Amino acid sequence: MAPTQAPACIPVQLGSVPPSSGPDGVQRIRQVLTDGGFTVVTVRWGQPTGPASPGSVFYAVAAGTGCVLGSVDFNGVRLPRVVGTFPGGRCLA
Repeated sequence: MAPTQAPACIPVQLGSVPPSSGPDGVQRIRQVLTDGGFTVVTVRWGQPTGPASPGSVFYAVAAGTGCVLGSVDFNGVRLPRVVGTFPGGRCLA
């Protein structure tokens, strides 16, 4: 296994990390993902023009040759999606 890739299956419990106001919600979810073994992680607040609703926390993690995208809001965890990467291996543009 390459040092920058997490094993194929890691139980990451995002449902136990409801978003909170301010940067703490983003930081808490980033920490859960990195504690789960993911090293290429992007976490940010959902935007009106993005794939996650405003007020939710959106995340993207590199996983092997693809990416896992999802979001967490006060209603719970949205089902993650597995997608391919952009040229150069990036998960987000």
